Amino acid sequence: MAKDKEIEIKWDGTSVERRAFNKAIRMYAKGKKFTKVPAAGFDYYYTTKDGYVLRHRHGANSNELTVKARVSTSSTTVRKETNVKIHKASSPIQIQEFAKELGFGKALPIFKDCDIYFIQDGKYMVDVVWYRVTCGDAKPRIFLEVEVHEAPEKASLSILNRWKSFMLSEFNLTDKDIIQESLYEIYSGNRYRMSPDKT
Repeated sequence: MAKDKEIEIKWDGTSVERRAFNKAIRMYAKGKKFTKVPAAGFDYYYTTKDGYVLRHRHGANSNELTVKARVSTSSTTVRKETNVKIHKASSPIQIQEFAKELGFGKALPIFKDCDIYFIQDGKYMVDVVWYRVTCGDAKPRIFLEVEVHEAPEKASLSILNRWKSFMLSEFNLTDKDIIQESLYEIYSGNRYRMSPDKT
């Protein structure tokens, strides 16, 4: 991704069956360098009264704290994001207490079950993801996501545009299926704060 930015597109993937997704992505990635990683775990969200949000991602292969902010009121394609890896022994309970001492209250947990492809696209890495989200009593939902890593913003958007065309044609999606809210925003009903630095 561009420095301190997350550049991605998320779709409502309700119509996309997991097996069909895996088959299509494997076919597309044939001849490219790629890795598939199944993953499952919780995202725990903590918030402050003035709108700051801290996410703790905890699973078998991940333990990470993240803060995000919007740079646009209408789009989540580009957002500010800072990630901090934490020791694998740090538990959700410890992080909850840590967050509490910093003034964060617990907002909500969500569970994600994912198939993630890390695909080399020229000089850069692209994540292509199918995932099912469960949150409380809400009906489970399916999402698709494409994110570009370690590329300048202009290059990231160009790569993302190519992937968008592929995803729309391969999975019979339309622009109406693109979601301009983060998972936190969908499930909490609140918005990430706007970044004071919108560049």
